[in-house]
Amino acid sequence: MSAQEASAQNELKKADESASNETQADSGSQGFSYSGGSTSGSKLGKLAGKGGMKGKVKKILPIVATLGIILLVVLFLGGNFIPDAILTRFIEETDVQYADGTQSKELVFQNAMQSGKIPSNTAERLEQEGVTVGYMEGDTFIASNISPALIASNDDGITIYGDDEKGDTALVLKMDDTIITANDFYDEIQHNVKLYDAFTKATYGRAAYYYDEKAQQVFKRIGTSRNNFSDDEDLDETMDKLMGDKNTVGFQDTTWHYMPVSWDIDPSTGVILKTYYDKVQDDFDCNGSNVSSIINWREPIIQAQYDPVDGAFLGYAVVGSTDMTIGEYGCNGANASGYMRSISQANMSPGSDEQTIKNTTDSLKSADTTSKEQKSMLLYAGFMESISRMKAGYGKASTETDKIIGAFGTMGATYGGSKINDVMNKLFETQTSRVVNIETGEEEELRGSMLEAPSVYAILAGEKVDLGDVQDFSSDRILYTIENKEGTTIDNDTMKKTLVTKTDKKSALGRFTNEDKDYAPGNQQITESMGNNYNHGNYSSSSLNSVELTINNSLYQTYNETVGISAGELLAEGAVNVGKELAKASGAAAGSKEAATAYLKLNNDVIAMDAEVDRMNRSPLDITSKNTFLGSIMYKFAVASIKSGGILNKVASLSRVTNFTIASLLPAAHADDDEPEAYLATFGNCKTLETIGAAGSPTCSMVATFDTTTYKGIYQNSEFQSFINENIECNGSNCKVKENSNLAMYVNYNEERNTPIGLSDAAIMEKYQIQKNEEGGVIGRIIGKIGSFFANLFKLTEGAENDPNSIPDEATGKAFVNSSSNHERWSDSGGPQYKYAQRYISLARAAETMRQYDGDETAYVFEGFGKGDPIARYINELYQDSVATNN
Repeated sequence: MSAQEASAQNELKKADESASNETQADSGSQGFSYSGGSTSGSKLGKLAGKGGMKGKVKKILPIVATLGIILLVVLFLGGNFIPDAILTRFIEETDVQYADGTQSKELVFQNAMQSGKIPSNTAERLEQEGVTVGYMEGDTFIASNISPALIASNDDGITIYGDDEKGDTALVLKMDDTIITANDFYDEIQHNVKLYDAFTKATYGRAAYYYDEKAQQVFKRIGTSRNNFSDDEDLDETMDKLMGDKNTVGFQDTTWHYMPVSWDIDPSTGVILKTYYDKVQDDFDCNGSNVSSIINWREPIIQAQYDPVDGAFLGYAVVGSTDMTIGEYGCNGANASGYMRSISQANMSPGSDEQTIKNTTDSLKSADTTSKEQKSMLLYAGFMESISRMKAGYGKASTETDKIIGAFGTMGATYGGSKINDVMNKLFETQTSRVVNIETGEEEELRGSMLEAPSVYAILAGEKVDLGDVQDFSSDRILYTIENKEGTTIDNDTMKKTLVTKTDKKSALGRFTNEDKDYAPGNQQITESMGNNYNHGNYSSSSLNSVELTINNSLYQTYNETVGISAGELLAEGAVNVGKELAKASGAAAGSKEAATAYLKLNNDVIAMDAEVDRMNRSPLDITSKNTFLGSIMYKFAVASIKSGGILNKVASLSRVTNFTIASLLPAAHADDDEPEAYLATFGNCKTLETIGAAGSPTCSMVATFDTTTYKGIYQNSEFQSFINENIECNGSNCKVKENSNLAMYVNYNEERNTPIGLSDAAIMEKYQIQKNEEGGVIGRIIGKIGSFFANLFKLTEGAENDPNSIPDEATGKAFVNSSSNHERWSDSGGPQYKYAQRYISLARAAETMRQYDGDETAYVFEGFGKGDPIARYINELYQDSVATNN
C-alpha cells in the first residue's frame, strides 16, 4: 500500500468514526469534512439525553405554548446551527450516491452472511451495538463471525463456500433474542430502525464515500480537493484561484469560411444579382496564447461604363473588389463579445443565415453549459469545505451572540487563515445581479442574497421549486432565448453537431459538418443577407446580442463578481453536479423521468429512515438536529427567517412553522407516495437532455440515477453472473476489467465522461474510432484540432451524411440512459446490459470501502472481485495511459 493510499484510508476511518459516533443523519453533513470530533454537542450541547419517539407525541404538544420564549433563546445560538443545517440539507437533496451506496452496502453484507464470513472488526462493532453474529446448530445459536461450513481456498484473497455435514454455510444475526437469517437480512433492514442504526455504526456512514479512492479520483477530475485553504490565504483569494478568473472554454478549431470572389449584377441598375464564394480555412484558438484573426469579406467595386467615343452610358459592371483584409480581435482577451464573434464567424453556413444562427446558438449554449458546470462544482466544493471545517471544530465561535439569524455571517470563526464568516456573509449578503430573461431576451436585475435564490430556498425549506423562477438559469437558457427572439426551433440534428471536449479545467468546442466539398467560384451561393447580418464576418446579430451577458456571466465572471441570487443558483447547480459526479463513481447514469422518480423515491425512503434513527437516539428537545421536535422548529424558523425582515416578523412566522414540524415528526415519516418531495424530483424543461431521453434538474443538470430493479437477489441472478464472467477476468485474487468489454465501455464513456451529458463529447468520438468506409468516398468530416484530442480527421460511415444519429450515442451519453426506451442497451439480455455494469461498479465500490473501513483486505469477496476495487484500478490505468500519451 502506498503512503497516499494509507493516508486516504486513515482519513476515511477517522472521518467515519466521527460520523458513526453521531447518527447517520449527522454523518450526512460530514461530506466534505476532515476528521473533527463529534459535532453533536460540541457546539451547542444536547439539552437532554437520549430517548425514543414512542409515546412522546403526546408530550410534544404542550411544548408548543412555550415555543415563543424558547425561540428567543435559541436565536442567539443560531450562528453555529445554520451553516451545519445548510450543508446537511444540500447533501440530503443532491448527494444521490448515498441511497444506492446504502443498498449496495447491505447487499455486500448479506452476501458475506450467506458466504459464511463477516470480518472480525465489523462483528465486534455490531456486538457493541447489540447485534451478535453467529450460526445455528439446530435450535442453538453459536456466536462466531465465521461459519463452520466455510472452506478457505489456497489463495488467501479468494474464499470458496459450500455446505458440509454440519449444515448451512450462512451466518445469522441475533438481536433482542430474535434471529435474522442471511436470506431475511436485506428485507429486514429496510424497516428495522434499530438494526439499521447498529449496522450503520458498525460499517460506515455517508462520509466514507467522500474519502475513498473513487472520491479522490472524482475531486481530482473536477479540479479541486478537500484541502483548498492554506494558512496565508483568505476565502476570496482561494476561491478566485479555485474558480479561475478567465474563460476556460475556447473555440479551438479549423473551420471553413466563405469569401466572395465574383458577382453577377444587373447592368442597367448596378444591383448585385448573385455572389459567388470560395472556401477559405481559418484557425481559431481562444484558449491559446495567440491572438485570433478574422478574414473580412471582399466588397465589389461597381462602376458605370461609358462608350469611349461618344460617351454614351453602357451600363454598370464589376471592375474589381476591395482587398481582402485580416483583422485581429482578442478572443483570448477575456471579453464575451470577442468570444462570440469567433463563434459566429466559425459557424457560418453556406446558403442559410438561419442555420448559421442555429449553429452559433448551439455552440454558445455548449460553452455556457460546460463552463457553468465547471464553475458551479468548484464554487460548491469550496464553500462546503469551509462550512464542514467549521463544523468539524476548526475554529472558534464568536462572542457576538447578540446577533439574530439574519446576521449569522458575523460569527467570526477562523481556521487556517480562511474565515467562515466570509462564507456566511457571502450567503446572507443582499446584492444585485443581472440575468437575461429567456422569454424576452432582455436583461433584468435581481436583488437578494444567495440564500434567497429559488433553488437554494427550495432545498433548505423542503419545498418544490417553481420552474418559472429558475428558467433563466437553465443550461438551455441560450437555446430558449434565441428561439424566442428568432421565432424558430433549433432541431436535434443541429444540437448534436457541436462537439465538446475537456481536459482538466480547460475545455474546447468544435463543430461536426457533413460537408467535404471543394467550393470553387460559382458552385455555391450564399445569401447576401448573411453578410449583412454578420457585418462581413464580424458578430453583430441582434438576437445573439441578447445572450452576451449570459456568456459573460458564465465564461468570464470571477468569484468576486458572482453574487446574490445568481450566485445562489450557481451554488445549487454545483451541489447537483458534484452529487452527480460522485454518484457516477458508483456507476450512476442519466435516467428517464420514470427511472429518476423511482430512484428518488428510494432516496427519500433512506433519508426518512435516517431521520427515524436520529429521533430514536435523541431527545425531542435536542436542537442540534433538524429531525427532533425542537430542532425541526429551530431549523424551519431559521429558513423562514431568510425572507423575513425584523425580529417581530421572525417570531410571527412561528405559527406556520409549527404545524409542519409536528406533522414531520409523526410515525408516517416514511415516503410512501409515488411522488417524492425532493428538489431533483421537479424536472426542468431540458431540451438538450430530452434529445437523449434523460431527465434534468430544475436548471437542467443531469439527474444521476440507479436502477432500482437490480438490488434484491442480485448475487443469485444468473444474468448478472454471466455479465461478470464476460467482462471481468481473474487470476487468483487479481481481478481486472477486460479490455474492450461492455463494462470497459461503460466506465470509459459514462463514468469517466468529463463533459455535460447530452452534448457530443469529442474525446469519446476519438476513442470510439469512427473511420471512413473503405469502399466509399469521404462522406463526413469531424473537424480536427479540438484541444489535444483530434490530431487526425475521422470519417463517418457511408450513407451517414444526413443521418442525425451518425454521431454515436456513446458520445452524447444516450447509450447509457436508464430508460425503458433504451431497453436493448440498458437491460435486454441480448445487449450490453449496462444495468449490470452499473450494479457491478456500485457493489465493487461498496465492498472496497467496507474493506478499508474494517481493515481486512480479504473480506467481502464476491464473484469477479478480488483484492482491491477492479474499477478503481482500471481508472488509474486509464489515467496513467493518458498521461503517458500526452507526455
